[in-house]
Amino acid sequence: MSIQPVFERFAAPLEKKYTARSSADCRLTGAGSEIARILCVHATVTCVSAEAGENEVRYTGRLYTAVVYEDARGTVCRIERGAEFSKRADAPDCKETDAASVTLSVLSVSPRREGNSIFISANIGAEIAVRSVKEVPYLTGGNGLILQQREIQAVKSAEVTARIEADDEFETGYVGDVLLHSENVIIDDAECSAGTVIVSGEINLQICALKDDGLCSYERLIPFRREIPCEDAFRGKDCDASVTITSSNVTAVTDEGRNNCTLTCEITAEIRCRVYETVPLRVATDVFSPLCETEKTMGVLPSGRTKGYRKFTEHIAGLAALDGEIDFSCNLQAVALQSAEVNAVMHDSAWFAEGTASATLLFADSDGGHRSAAITLPFSAELAGLRLAEGESVTLSAIVCGLSARQKQEGRIDAEGTLRISARIEETSAPECVTEVKEGKAYTENTNAVSVFLPQAGDDLWAVAKKLGKAPDEVLACNPELTFPVESGRRIVIYRKI
Repeated sequence: MSIQPVFERFAAPLEKKYTARSSADCRLTGAGSEIARILCVHATVTCVSAEAGENEVRYTGRLYTAVVYEDARGTVCRIERGAEFSKRADAPDCKETDAASVTLSVLSVSPRREGNSIFISANIGAEIAVRSVKEVPYLTGGNGLILQQREIQAVKSAEVTARIEADDEFETGYVGDVLLHSENVIIDDAECSAGTVIVSGEINLQICALKDDGLCSYERLIPFRREIPCEDAFRGKDCDASVTITSSNVTAVTDEGRNNCTLTCEITAEIRCRVYETVPLRVATDVFSPLCETEKTMGVLPSGRTKGYRKFTEHIAGLAALDGEIDFSCNLQAVALQSAEVNAVMHDSAWFAEGTASATLLFADSDGGHRSAAITLPFSAELAGLRLAEGESVTLSAIVCGLSARQKQEGRIDAEGTLRISARIEETSAPECVTEVKEGKAYTENTNAVSVFLPQAGDDLWAVAKKLGKAPDEVLACNPELTFPVESGRRIVIYRKI
């Protein structure tokens, strides 16, 4: 063998991501005769377990639905049901030894009647992460080889999870019953300290309740800050976090004598944190041999990581799209199930958050009957001061708070609220390096004492050396007057040692 490459290995944490779509149903047996009109449906889903298999991921989940409806007597009521399900998702290249985690979300929900039963069908999205450790070789030297090298920052990561509990209690006017509640969560910041990851954020709690004179809605913004033990964490390391609500409970204690009510909420969530460690490596980005043809294989070492968070608060207002009919005879009562979808978009060198805020508007018609309609408010807000360096990207998440609706013009809804945005800055560079070198056909020995080479204009030193099959230092030693990139018409002289 003419060449003898030398490799080192990097234990790279490998994460493969997949997405899947499925559906699950909750059956309300016998509810068809009781429910005259469905006003609002809220569905949440949590992952119970997940495991990797050969080219697939198996997971189980629990679907919980709450339905607010009007019965035949015109009374507003609620009904709750849960269902468990098992799914399989295609995951090419997945192995049984890999570790899998699944985050589930409800993309849409719709009711349907079948006989005397009502089915609540949820379209469920699954974000799947499959993690393993892969030994990635990278070329560092060897006999008969000339390397082009540079230093990169490879990345390792460690993951920790923790369970958190948040609670709140507040007084309101008299409430007959809590019809439904929903929660949205946002991460404001995640940072490493000595032996801990500190995660802070906010949970937006929304409550729809029944009063003597109709419906009402309440809202609470519950801040949280948790210190999660992590032996890999120390000040200065990068980290990120994600939060999933796993359970929530709202209870109401009424005091008829004082005509008020105390609402108490208990929320449980899971925080998943990842701590990143950068490892400097000197790797080969190109290689050739003066002895023979070579065939190289390039690979990628893990380098992406979260660099930090930025928080923004914006007021949004405007004419909302209305999925339904309304007029001045209607009495607007409550706004429920607020949510926001947001993306980062650049316009004229500035970053904007663009998306929609959505909610369900509950109201009473001229006859006193209860109705509902979906409202959607588009928005575009500049993220003032947000700047990204080369190789960075940004991912946005948002919650909408205090969304209110008014009918200024008949049949039209004006909405306004507060948008709280979290911008996660990510480094996305993926440096390539030589991971394999194969020996090819040997070159014929050049016996000329002097060789003259006409380079292509614009070639740098490495390109010239590679074409000549000589080390860059040898090219410069024979032609000390050369400057790079090479100018048109220059000649390069190589002297053979005898």
